[in-house]
Amino acid sequence: MKIIINADDFGANNYTNKKILQCIDSENISSTSWMANGDGFDDASRIFNDKKILFDSKNISNGVHLNLVDHKPLTRNIDLEPILNKDGEFDASKIRNVVFMNSLKNAVFHEMQEQVQKLLNNKILVTHLDSHMHTHTIPDLYFQIIKLSNYFSIKKIRISRNIYLKKYNDIGLGLRMKKYIYNGSLKIISNFKTSNYFTSFRNFFIITNGLKKLPSRFNRDDIIIELMVHPGSKSFEGENQMLFSNWKKTKNTNIEIISYNNI
Repeated sequence: MKIIINADDFGANNYTNKKILQCIDSENISSTSWMANGDGFDDASRIFNDKKILFDSKNISNGVHLNLVDHKPLTRNIDLEPILNKDGEFDASKIRNVVFMNSLKNAVFHEMQEQVQKLLNNKILVTHLDSHMHTHTIPDLYFQIIKLSNYFSIKKIRISRNIYLKKYNDIGLGLRMKKYIYNGSLKIISNFKTSNYFTSFRNFFIITNGLKKLPSRFNRDDIIIELMVHPGSKSFEGENQMLFSNWKKTKNTNIEIISYNNI
């Protein structure tokens, strides 16, 4: 079994950048995704340029953490107003409740396009796409995501979460079917390369007793699981304690750590 450990929010702020760099240096992560409109993007870019040999030697993949829920947009487009607050910043409470008129869909596409382009302008090779608060999985944005991936020829993407602490059946048949269709369409219809499963590092750590005991459905050479982490975030302090524990020394020997560079 192979796992990708992706640190979200690189570029969100300087402290998060510092903790992600520590994770790269200690080999606690194998991938990261950049928040192009984050307050710490310039600092993250400086770190990347100063430590590029480290990033390369650790096989770190660099994705775009598409952000439509936090910070100010990179584009000045009046059509984004339905998902902005009074200060002109993205409003997380609006993105999943708004009616996506064509004007808003087009504005969202151009904002995501600008976020990817910002990484490329800073000479960062983009391997994959994911998003802040999983907004790239919103059904109304599916074709904008496809258009974005085709425009930049980025054919690797994070799937919708499909591992939970409780049994997968417990999330309900309707949501389960939506996730199955969405994840399947990414591979079969849109020809994305993806992991087989996706969940948080915390959930997987608990399910596998510290990555020691693998359920039979995961314990296969052809299975790839992406694990999401948030170094530096106060909201994920418990998970970060797990991440910085000694799991690498005690993990199941059938687990191989890879990055999006390898799929």
